[in-house]
Amino acid sequence: MVQTATSLGVAAGLNGTYGPGVDGLSVPLRLLVADDVATVRRGIRALIDAEPDMRVVGEAATTTQALSLVGELGPDVVVTEVRGPALDGLELARRVKQAQPAPGVVFLTQYQSPAYFFEALRCGCEGYILKSASPQEMLRGIRCVPLGHRYLDPAMARWLVGGFSPQFGGKPGSNDHGLSSRELQILELVARGHTNREIAGQLAVRVNTIRHHRARLMGKLGFHGTAELVKFALRQGLLEA
Repeated sequence: MVQTATSLGVAAGLNGTYGPGVDGLSVPLRLLVADDVATVRRGIRALIDAEPDMRVVGEAATTTQALSLVGELGPDVVVTEVRGPALDGLELARRVKQAQPAPGVVFLTQYQSPAYFFEALRCGCEGYILKSASPQEMLRGIRCVPLGHRYLDPAMARWLVGGFSPQFGGKPGSNDHGLSSRELQILELVARGHTNREIAGQLAVRVNTIRHHRARLMGKLGFHGTAELVKFALRQGLLEA
């Protein structure tokens, strides 16, 4: 079930604390924060640690660090960006969801993108919140996790529902084309004008690897040129018009 601000008040009570009698929770939620920007991590930590019902137990700047800390610390919730130069939040979500018990995953992201959103759902995340959201919205989304709900940022919900037209026979704004998180990442970088060599440098992989991903990307979408990729990236919300 997807919760937004209008329905969450009933579901969670929004009383500011989790204590005995609220789904059996009597200790603070333990969170791991993964974001490649140190100032963002510090801001999220300050927001969370000011709350009586949750605390940050670790921070990570890369996928590798985050996976290591998940195994070491066993957090209840992982709060992560969708992607960064050394952080693939979608891959992180897939990996941690294989653990038993698996932590909840909440994306706190700059990407108001239906492609990333639907891919995040496929990864099993419990929340997708925009970084432009108010602190109260961010905290509401995190508090949804122990209650068994999924939380979608209200602004994201309005944006998804409001103005999309079906693209290429798929659902409005969806990632029905089967693109992987890596292919979505490369799609955005290609559409922004980066060369294969520049993309390989950013992602720390071989140029031939980028060529392979790019060929698969073009094949899946049935495209033959960069101009088509740019138009598709715009429709998917990966770029600002």
